[in-house]
Amino acid sequence: MFENVIGQPVIERITGDLDAGVFPPSLLFEGPEASAKGSAALELARVLSCEASAAFDLQKTATWNCPCPSCARHRALAHLDLLALGPRLFQAEIAACQAVFLRDTGNSAARMLFVRAVRKLLLRFAPPLWEGDPKIARLNKALEAVSENMDALDALGGGGSGGAADEGAAAKMPKLCEKITAACAELEAEGIGGVIPVGNIRNAAYWLRMAPNGRRKTLIIENAEKMNDAARNSLLKILEEPPETASIILCTTRPKALLPTLLSRLRPYHFSKRGAAEEEAVLKRT
Repeated sequence: MFENVIGQPVIERITGDLDAGVFPPSLLFEGPEASAKGSAALELARVLSCEASAAFDLQKTATWNCPCPSCARHRALAHLDLLALGPRLFQAEIAACQAVFLRDTGNSAARMLFVRAVRKLLLRFAPPLWEGDPKIARLNKALEAVSENMDALDALGGGGSGGAADEGAAAKMPKLCEKITAACAELEAEGIGGVIPVGNIRNAAYWLRMAPNGRRKTLIIENAEKMNDAARNSLLKILEEPPETASIILCTTRPKALLPTLLSRLRPYHFSKRGAAEEEAVLKRT
């Protein structure tokens, strides 16, 4: 597990806490930008939901390649027990991953990289987060465009679908990717503000209290310092009494910008700035 997180000593502490069975329900991943906090949070959600592992017996199970249905859905960021909030530079990541994928459309890892970049954005528009919010209606066209073109991309085969795509399919992929990224740009511009909406936090809190579809629900809040007072207070209520079948992970580059009352209910894990060698390893991995 955590094979996709490179150059972060804190991972040893996280896995140690998991193995010791002392893992808390609410966590804070804090550290500089581009230090893999979000990747580690998504990977932790997968590990905690792995159907092949016994509770807190994860080192020999819950591997990145685990074949269980839960891990497969988490790898694709399509698990019903996963929600993510918070603004980030989605378009920059999607564009970079698209470029890697289009250089070799038969590469399953490159395809997965692109799919995950798109779905990180789509997670912000999961139906449970927007219940009762009329704003989602004007975003439905762009959401449908992303979904339809992602399905079309998957239908072309290649990479993760069981072999390299043929020349005809490969020729269609740039146009499909262009349609996907255009719709994603619209979603980010129209649907992702600089402040995390209190309505999203309230809906996420309601969702967390419902029974999971699998083993465990996980809510990830990136750039958590970008909550207003109402959102912070709403989150505080769920942190005070977190459900037994849920984990909450806050990610931030500015922990001091969070309220002391929030910090007191989170176990901190510090991510460090990666050196040149680690950054090069990350680039080679992609």
